[in-house]
Amino acid sequence: MKWISIFFAAMVLATQAASADLRLPAVISDHAMLQAGKPVAIWGWAEPGVQVKVAFLGSAGSSLGDFSATADANGKWSGQLPRQKSGTVGRLEVTTDKGGSKTVNDVMIGEVWLGGGQSNMVYTIEG
Repeated sequence: MKWISIFFAAMVLATQAASADLRLPAVISDHAMLQAGKPVAIWGWAEPGVQVKVAFLGSAGSSLGDFSATADANGKWSGQLPRQKSGTVGRLEVTTDKGGSKTVNDVMIGEVWLGGGQSNMVYTIEG
C-alpha cells in the first residue's frame, strides 16, 4: 500500500512541475473580462523555447479562436485571439508541448466602465 502512496505523490509532483513552468499574469484568471470588438492580447511565461497554444472555447466547447506562440529566451510568449462579440462567454485553454496546461474559466467578452463622482452618478448613459 505504501508504494501506491509514493507513486501517487510522484505523479502529483510531476504534474505540478509541468504546470509550474507555464504561468499567466494575474489579470488573466477565472472570471476575467476581455475587450469586445478588438483582437485580444494574451501573454505569459514558460520555459524558453517551449511551444504554447492558446484556445478560446465557447460554452459548448466550440472553438472561438486560437493561436500558437514560442517562448523567447526569457520565457515570455504572447499572441492575439481574434475579435469577439460582446456577451460571449467561454474558457481559455493554454497548453504547452511539454505537457503543461492552464484553464481559465468563466471568461466573458465585453467592456468594463469605471465611473467616478458623487451625486451625478445617478444619471443613466444612453447610446
